[in-house]
Amino acid sequence: MGSSSGLVFPDPFDYLTADAVRHMLRHQDAEKFLVWMRQEAPKLHPGVFARVPDVVLWPSFATSLGTGLWNAMPLPRHDYRPEPLPRQSSGDLCRCRSGLDFDDCCALFPPPPPFKAEALWTFVAEQLPLEDLEGVALAGRLTGPILGVVGMRLVERGATRRAARLLERVFAQPQHLDAEYEVALDALFDAYDALGWRGKKDRALVELSTTLRPPLRGVVWARRATIAADQGEVEEAWDFFSRAQQDDPDNPSLAGLEVSLLLHQGRSRQASDRAQFWLSKLKRLPADKSYRHLEKLLEEIIEDPLVAVWQFSQVVDSEHLRQVLALLAGLEERPLPAYDLERSDNAARLVAPPALDAIEQEWLRVWPSASILVGAAASLDDVSCWSPELAGPWVQLLQQEPAALDSLHILDDLCSAAHLLEYPLLKEAQERFLRPLMQRGVAIVDRALGEDGSLELPWEHEANRPALRLYRRLALQWLEVGHPDAAVELCRRLLRLTPEDPLDMRCPLVDHYLRAGHDEEALAVCAAFEDDTTPEVMYGRILAHFRLQQIPEAERALHRAHQALPLVWAYLTGKLRRKPQIVPGIVVHGGEDQAWSYRQNMLSTWRAVKGLLPWLRRTQV
Repeated sequence: MGSSSGLVFPDPFDYLTADAVRHMLRHQDAEKFLVWMRQEAPKLHPGVFARVPDVVLWPSFATSLGTGLWNAMPLPRHDYRPEPLPRQSSGDLCRCRSGLDFDDCCALFPPPPPFKAEALWTFVAEQLPLEDLEGVALAGRLTGPILGVVGMRLVERGATRRAARLLERVFAQPQHLDAEYEVALDALFDAYDALGWRGKKDRALVELSTTLRPPLRGVVWARRATIAADQGEVEEAWDFFSRAQQDDPDNPSLAGLEVSLLLHQGRSRQASDRAQFWLSKLKRLPADKSYRHLEKLLEEIIEDPLVAVWQFSQVVDSEHLRQVLALLAGLEERPLPAYDLERSDNAARLVAPPALDAIEQEWLRVWPSASILVGAAASLDDVSCWSPELAGPWVQLLQQEPAALDSLHILDDLCSAAHLLEYPLLKEAQERFLRPLMQRGVAIVDRALGEDGSLELPWEHEANRPALRLYRRLALQWLEVGHPDAAVELCRRLLRLTPEDPLDMRCPLVDHYLRAGHDEEALAVCAAFEDDTTPEVMYGRILAHFRLQQIPEAERALHRAHQALPLVWAYLTGKLRRKPQIVPGIVVHGGEDQAWSYRQNMLSTWRAVKGLLPWLRRTQV
């Protein structure tokens, strides 16, 4: 909140305003309110009054502020309209009760700030009884923008149910609403999100997309497009975007939506082109600070779509990202270091070159977490390692010590950092970030192992774990981006290096064999893990035996699988259909989340086998 006199008020002024509105609502008397401002407000809110160093001027400052607040206050006794005080003339006794004429007193002080009713309504809304607030809104005394601000403020302050009830009343007759209600509509959906009322929100979206008029209807279509994109329904998202564009073609918010949809599909070139188009369009609009964030996003996408996605989807410092990507761009040209092997029978432990000792010790000092779990960082908090204050030291070390990228430990940590970022541009992220790290790590290990195909790298040796994780990461990535032959070779090699399979590579390998129709190969992997109870192995046996027309074996496998993992059977047969609550990074063995995940990954393969699912339903278990 600010004023033409140059005074800018931070959050403490919000607290003063809330108290002032409470006093004005209770008494609705200008004289009592101004007395309260002069006598009580400085004691209750010293942070506001401290901005005027001279205490002698505080009564004038309080009177000036109080006058501005009163003149904008929607008073219940005045039909929720302001009742401004009369302007003081030169001969009037000053309102601050100094005993001086106005010309010799408060006229010398900056005039009161131009408070707006919209700003005060956000505080009024928090204190009025809900019935009164709804009555004012439904009587049409609040404009669309004020309703939006009121709704947003209620949500921000935790009065979410109140916001939802108020805005539901407003949108009960949507056919009469115009574009001014866009912020109110956003506030309604935000309230539903905060309350977890997904079903209610979905029903409202469908209903309002048919009952609202353009251009406000376009806001609903845009919201539905965003939701569809988040759920992976890209074609549906594009359809909704097209409808939003028809209803409101010049809405600047469509810029971010269109570019985001292109980035979701990995179409970085088209995203950059459209960002340029929208940025040119925004530059032709009247200057508006609310567009600055959007303009910055578009500028970043034009410069580097991958960096822009990471920067704007989470707390990531773009400059550090660019520095790391620049280092990785020339990684293939760097010679491979010579790791040694400490052998014991057919097992070995990888030993880093002595020159890396000091670098790895320094890395442990600057890296946000030295503890790494299987396939992911153990205690990297979200993307904290990319925040400016934490990224600076380790990025600087990489720049100062090129040999740091010879360390399997450091390569593994960098992969963990990369996996903490979202990947709308999966292919580009693979090519520029992850793949150089993983391929270098695997090449270093292959060089150390040489031609000896009998050596194992036991997981028990801490020094082997970064290498084994790098193998696993690359295998999974090859599967994800459609290089199955390379992925299968890495999976096989990893199972030779670690026959007990602590990294669970048998699971994606069995699934891949079954999708490709290689049933004998899938059964061979399952046979090596006879007592395994993962869905991939237990239910993979059933699918492979059935497709090979080995029905007795399939039945025996089904009895074992159903006994161990009945929920997988329930999801495959349709006995259970609802999606369970999924906690990212956590899978409960035998739980609904594990069963749902297997269904999502493999149901299409089961459905493709004629008669398999009906057999699964009717077979006595």
